[in-house]
Amino acid sequence: MLAALKEYVAFIKAKKMLWLYYEGNDMFELTLESNSKLLRKYLQSEFSQNLISRQIDIDNRLKNYIHKAEQKLKGIHLPNQPPRISEREEYVASPSTVNEMGLKHNHGLMHEILMRTKIFRLFHIRTLIGFDRDFTAQNVIKETESMEVNPLFTEVLQKAKNVTTAWGGKLYFIYLPDKNRYLQSTYSHDLFMKRKEVIAVAKNLDLSVIDIHEEVFANHPYPRSLFQTHSRSTGAHYNAKGYNEISKAIVLKVKGGKIIN
Repeated sequence: MLAALKEYVAFIKAKKMLWLYYEGNDMFELTLESNSKLLRKYLQSEFSQNLISRQIDIDNRLKNYIHKAEQKLKGIHLPNQPPRISEREEYVASPSTVNEMGLKHNHGLMHEILMRTKIFRLFHIRTLIGFDRDFTAQNVIKETESMEVNPLFTEVLQKAKNVTTAWGGKLYFIYLPDKNRYLQSTYSHDLFMKRKEVIAVAKNLDLSVIDIHEEVFANHPYPRSLFQTHSRSTGAHYNAKGYNEISKAIVLKVKGGKIIN
């Protein structure tokens, strides 16, 4: 997002900037992106690729990328029998399990198989009735316990604030919760996905924080009803009602006043 801020928003010089932080994958993706030499260059104050003036080149590169991806997918061969592996085990399958399926070291292909065999595994029905909920909740707890706030996160937010304030803008940090946060009521909402630590980073940088968990979900009688039931990724998307409530909360905090439904 820092790259987009420098490449595009800097030309608009928006007075109010919303930095959307989704707890489900943003910290994980930051760790992955930190390995990119190109993206790390955006931490340098003057670095830019002048992307706003290179749209034709960008479009052509995207078309070429999509074409290659389509050709690659056409070459995928699916086995006759669906794999006996749960949705959340796809990235933690043991080498022996992967070898038995003939998919050694190919998690991308495994994911494709799982997506295409959901109907055989009654995935949506099991999700709807909560059949796998306890198992999923335990896995999520383990994942969040091992998660760490990447030190680079502070540097990225600081750079974003510097860029925004340079043109007289104000940066708002929006904390968006994941559906897995509401799988069971025994979680510590401060500890889950290191929410308290993440928000503390933003506050220490003197950013205006809008915590959507507190503003929308914490007092909702059934917070999971604000998420899609049949999302490809069980925690990644809000439904129309969820987006509506989140939008109203953000506008109220940023602009003040009442929202007309």
